[in-house]
Amino acid sequence: EHGGGEDGGGEHSENAHDNENDGGGSSGGEHEDGGGGAESEGGQTPVGEIDGIGDGKSPKPAGQQKTPAEVKNNGSLAGVRGNVKLTAAIVAGYTLLQPYLPGGTQMTSGLRSDADQARIINQYFASKGGPARITDVEQKRQWLITKKKMKIARVGSSPHRTGLAFDLSGAGLGAIRRAVQKCAAEKKGRFKLANTILEPANNCLHVNLSG
Repeated sequence: EHGGGEDGGGEHSENAHDNENDGGGSSGGEHEDGGGGAESEGGQTPVGEIDGIGDGKSPKPAGQQKTPAEVKNNGSLAGVRGNVKLTAAIVAGYTLLQPYLPGGTQMTSGLRSDADQARIINQYFASKGGPARITDVEQKRQWLITKKKMKIARVGSSPHRTGLAFDLSGAGLGAIRRAVQKCAAEKKGRFKLANTILEPANNCLHVNLSG
């Protein structure tokens, strides 16, 4: 997913995506589409497949929910891209998960406000050659979904706005997913995993925490 941090550039920039599946397309990620099949232990995994691990209690973004407080990376968290916004919940979860992750794994997206989500949609729309006649952010998102097969959550609906979601990339997605599964099994009750969503077209694994 990576390459570009949160600015929309690179392999996976910060995800605009997420588990939203409204409007014509796959669930909402913001990852850049890269095509290709999913990597998994058992062969092809459908885009947006939700793993059957964790407690299943995905974060539910509320319409008027306040953006959680941002926590600065004091340098102790390796593999977090410079522009990624963190919360206490993300830091706690990633700290437990980090020793399990394969080499080269990076966190490419964390906390995202509605303004961040709109900015990402606008950046992708411009980079993908969207027509100038479309100026509304939601119409731009629909164009990206239908014309470019991207997964991008609607502004106001992304799990990232809860401060309980982050995206991982940089290493093989199957290996990253297995690492998350192992951590969830061995750190049960401490690593508060809700579920993961494998997003091969965006080259990332989306992780939802439950608290």
